[in-house]
Amino acid sequence: MSLLTWKTVDLTLAEPFEIAYARTEKKTNIIVSAGAGTGAAAPSTTCDETTATVLAALPRLAECVSEDPFDLVGFHECADALLPGNPAARAAVDLALHDRAAREVGLPLYKFLGLPNPEGQESTISIGIDRVEGTLRRMARFPGTRVFKIKVGYPGDVDRVAQIAAQSGKRLRVDANGGWDFPTALANVRKLAEVGVELIEQPLPPELRERLGELRHNSPVPIFADEGCRTPADVLRYADLVDGINVKLMKCGGIIPALNIIATARACGLKLMLGCMIECAVSITAAAHLAGMFDYLDLDSHLLLSADPYQGMVHRDGAIHLPGGAGTGVTGGES
Repeated sequence: MSLLTWKTVDLTLAEPFEIAYARTEKKTNIIVSAGAGTGAAAPSTTCDETTATVLAALPRLAECVSEDPFDLVGFHECADALLPGNPAARAAVDLALHDRAAREVGLPLYKFLGLPNPEGQESTISIGIDRVEGTLRRMARFPGTRVFKIKVGYPGDVDRVAQIAAQSGKRLRVDANGGWDFPTALANVRKLAEVGVELIEQPLPPELRERLGELRHNSPVPIFADEGCRTPADVLRYADLVDGINVKLMKCGGIIPALNIIATARACGLKLMLGCMIECAVSITAAAHLAGMFDYLDLDSHLLLSADPYQGMVHRDGAIHLPGGAGTGVTGGES
């Protein structure tokens, strides 16, 4: 008998969320339970995953789950051999197992892992591509937030960001999601520095990885990688090309892979951002327990939903606050 159960949850965003290569209005998460532990998968086509692939992978991954709640590394060793890839599916199981183990000993997940307390760390709110007026209206939903991540990747990005900076008075970071070619990126990084942008994420598509080094050399603003950096081996390939990387549990396969990436990145002298896909509070809150290991946070997508069936980490005055209790502390989702 499987120690795992799972179900799908359909999520609707409060407003469409547009990035350089996609527009999202609805998203399906897959909720995984292992005893008292809960995790979630938010599959992304950028990682070659869909709801269907996650649902197909979970019965195989269930074969790797031990009755021993503390056999966390063993799950990944088995999954590596049995079903490589499938990072969101693996992340859902990994999170459920970590939540189960931490609840077993009555500790918050970050304490169970021996990590710094992340309470009160600053996080951005991401704003999808929109006109200046629409962007300012979306930002106004989060009056206590001090720093926003603005999605870019269309013509007129620099003028739009400059207007947003001037009219909002907020600190800004930008994420092109690989939407610029090299000449556009080279021109934009210099101009965005002039309007005070703090960092630029994924300015070039992954296939132009080698040109990131040249761009970084000419950029007054730190350059971060996201879409093309998923594993410790990827970190080594990017180490001399960027200033930092964006780590996402759905992209790397869960907490244990994320800790391996963190160690590799720090050894390479890289800065770290903790990000997310379109996720409910289950996986966002799990990620928040790792936040004390990161320089920058972008844990916000549950706040962009019209309704979230789960309750967990919240933003207050621009900072994250954990729900308390053992494990991740997530509640809700009863059907």
